[in-house]
Amino acid sequence: MDSGATDHSTPFLADFLTYKKLPKPINVGTAGAEVIQFLGIGTVAFRAKVGNVQKQIYLRHVYYSPSGDRHICSLQWLTSKLKMKLYADAKIT
Repeated sequence: MDSGATDHSTPFLADFLTYKKLPKPINVGTAGAEVIQFLGIGTVAFRAKVGNVQKQIYLRHVYYSPSGDRHICSLQWLTSKLKMKLYADAKIT
């Protein structure tokens, strides 16, 4: 989760269930003043515990950024666009 990110992204092409190459790369600035490129967009899935049940979660509009070094899940997008409420049961650093 990233509270400053406006979009979801992953550097791993294998994460995508669906994928479409963008007509031209999108340059994006990071909090660390780096510029990374989004080369494609698609849907990814991951497992998350909801209550006591493991669920498959699908995220659409996830960007592919091979120059990134981690999965980015936009907390802002989840809470504002999906109106999700997220709770943590452990300290997040």
